[in-house]
Amino acid sequence: MEEQEVNPVRTAVKWVTQQPGITPAIIGASRPKQLDASLQAADMNTFTEQQLIWLDGLVLTATPLRI
Repeated sequence: MEEQEVNPVRTAVKWVTQQPGITPAIIGASRPKQLDASLQAADMNTFTEQQLIWLDGLVLTATPLRI
């Protein structure tokens, strides 16, 4: 996948909206800048199948948080 400088919040929100069975993403923000990044996901191009596979790999290999 070609590397691009992207905002992780926009990327995460866009990824969520492209998951099967998901229509809207529920977003939350504690600062206006975070809200702006989340809302900008609507302006992003749809991820290609190759990009989704790569992003899915990030999620599947992430270490779970221990609370």
